[in-house]
Amino acid sequence: MTTFVLVPGACHGGWWYEPLARLLEQDGHTAVALTLAGLEEKPRLDQLITLATHVSQVAASVPDGADTVLVGHSYAGSVITGVADRIPERIAALVYLDAFLPEDGDSCWSLTNDEQRDWYVAGCARTGYGVDPLPFFDERARPHPVATFLQSLPLTGAWRQVPTKHYVAASWPDESPMALSTLRAEADPRMVVHDWNTDTTSWPTVRTSSCSCCERSPATRPARGSLDDRAASRCRCRPERREQRIEQRRHERQATNIRMSPFRGH
Repeated sequence: MTTFVLVPGACHGGWWYEPLARLLEQDGHTAVALTLAGLEEKPRLDQLITLATHVSQVAASVPDGADTVLVGHSYAGSVITGVADRIPERIAALVYLDAFLPEDGDSCWSLTNDEQRDWYVAGCARTGYGVDPLPFFDERARPHPVATFLQSLPLTGAWRQVPTKHYVAASWPDESPMALSTLRAEADPRMVVHDWNTDTTSWPTVRTSSCSCCERSPATRPARGSLDDRAASRCRCRPERREQRIEQRRHERQATNIRMSPFRGH
């Protein structure tokens, strides 16, 4: 059967995936719900934890063979992309649960919106190390190592060799911090996009299998069209404002790249 490596989002641990892991195991699969370094119940605060730390940790958990499905929620989209770029031959499928979808040189900071960036800054003011959980997070949530949000992710593009890729876009009351990533997924003809009509902090109600990674999504739609076409079709603004919205996203992206240039590493 298939091995599912389940990687949680910011501030969360493997406990977030427990209901999904039980479902997968009932179907005869192996489910490995990881808690990333620095997110343990009693994390050490005397170590530098970066995005590269998490990519290496998850890569080490992937068994030999070519039948592993990597599932990443939110922040973990960057992690599973980095893992798949290192060892694409061992990954059967990638599942992004309302997650970052990076390209070469991206960071979580550069991919998200201003509201999320404000949380990164204000959230780490207390310790200078970890971004404190948001008030509505589970009581088990822990401060998330801030360096993981700032470090850029070098990619060769090898992750695109993974044969099956799913993106599950959650509904948000306002602009999603994953808006750019969702647009990218919708514009990629190799990505199957699903709508996830639930609170993004809820446990995954999407049942996963090796042949159809998101069977219980309420809507599945293959990606098609250019990024701009998909942005216009998804936009809920009046038609005359759609082009303005698209152009605004382009300018925000350019400004972010300029602001984050000191953080771009090798």
